[in-house]
Amino acid sequence: MLALLLLALGMFTLIGGILDSSAPPLQLRGVITGHSSSRTGQIYELHIRLLPSPEQAADFPPILSLSVSQAVFQQFHNGQMILVDYAPHLLTPYALSSLSRPQLRYPLPGTSAAGDIMGALALLLIGLLLLPYPALLTHWGWRDLIARLGGTGGQSQLATIIERRSYVPDPLAKRPAQPGLLRIGTRPTYGIAVQLTGSATPTKVLAFRVDAERYMHLYEGMQVRLTYSPHLHYLYGMEPLL
Repeated sequence: MLALLLLALGMFTLIGGILDSSAPPLQLRGVITGHSSSRTGQIYELHIRLLPSPEQAADFPPILSLSVSQAVFQQFHNGQMILVDYAPHLLTPYALSSLSRPQLRYPLPGTSAAGDIMGALALLLIGLLLLPYPALLTHWGWRDLIARLGGTGGQSQLATIIERRSYVPDPLAKRPAQPGLLRIGTRPTYGIAVQLTGSATPTKVLAFRVDAERYMHLYEGMQVRLTYSPHLHYLYGMEPLL
């Protein structure tokens, strides 16, 4: 889903930028309500209130704060009427012009009518790189399911537990607020790392997640027999060797 979302966003931005590069801008009238700059004098902003017009829809905020160059910052004054050029498809501002001289445009730093072409290409590239991953997981899961339903079960190996690791969050500890629907680290997790023995690759190390009850009866150096899926490495069972 993430790969498809990135591909859709990248394609929309790229197509919108190509169309906007050859289309006339959507000009909205506004009035400058204030100036502001950083303490270092490197960032200059104009505060603009857009005037109601038939072209202005709910997609445009009534108040804008646009970063401008120092020359543009000094060119316009409070109360002056200006025109804000918007890309008609991406709906992003990219230039300012005076209402008395609309032919003289002042581009906004870091923007253009074509939008962020490099950003769109980066989204497409990341989406293409992530796209095969769900298909690969589905393929591995299907092969493990077929093997289990076919009676062959999982792969059985002798192994030695070389590390135990657990994370149990403190319910009384204060944790910073985390964005998103799911909070990371709110549930206890238990895992083990094992080194396979008696195989062609005795130095191979695998990691598995286990439940709390099983975790309490395991210790480092313990010899066990594992049964797990050969592709996704899902742990079906574990038997200690006496």
